[in-house]
Amino acid sequence: MTGHTPVYQRVLGEDWLRLPEVTRQLHSPAPVSVFEGTADIEGAEHPLATLIAGRAGLPQSGAGVPALIRVSMDGDTEIITRDYGGTVFETRQSAVSTPRGMRLREQVGSVVFTLRLEAGPHGLDFHQENATVMGVPLPGFLRPILHARERADAGEHLFEVEVALPGLGRLVRYRGRLRPSGTGPVLPRSDEMKSPV
Repeated sequence: MTGHTPVYQRVLGEDWLRLPEVTRQLHSPAPVSVFEGTADIEGAEHPLATLIAGRAGLPQSGAGVPALIRVSMDGDTEIITRDYGGTVFETRQSAVSTPRGMRLREQVGSVVFTLRLEAGPHGLDFHQENATVMGVPLPGFLRPILHARERADAGEHLFEVEVALPGLGRLVRYRGRLRPSGTGPVLPRSDEMKSPV
């Protein structure tokens, strides 16, 4: 599957159809998917982590922050542009074949994560396998740690993401609820992130 096949569908294969409809809708830009809602954001606590997060353009702490997520395609790459209360940052995602199977590659600035996706009727779990800078694998004591999952609830898309650094702790954690743009308000209930069933 290539061409205009969604990146996540190329990574997941048949498991793509196990995902909730709203999750597949978000990751099927044709040519663009736009979702909006609210997010609760926790910033860094360590002073050096705060400096790094600021240089990386990550959002600052806030509750019920307006969220606008735009997913588009650039060739075979999915571009996710996140706007949290006016703080905008972008990541680029692509499908990559590895000896262990298909993986999601996500570029955040100069850091590239390789992630294994686990799909089910509850949504998606992202399992980090490695991280590189300019193609060079980072040793454990320098490697950013990414935790992420996506869920669905009553037609809304729920998300939770945390990025941390060894020895410095959290750079950012954000969680929230989204619905396709133009389908009405999203209630700020990000604390209701559901576990797999």
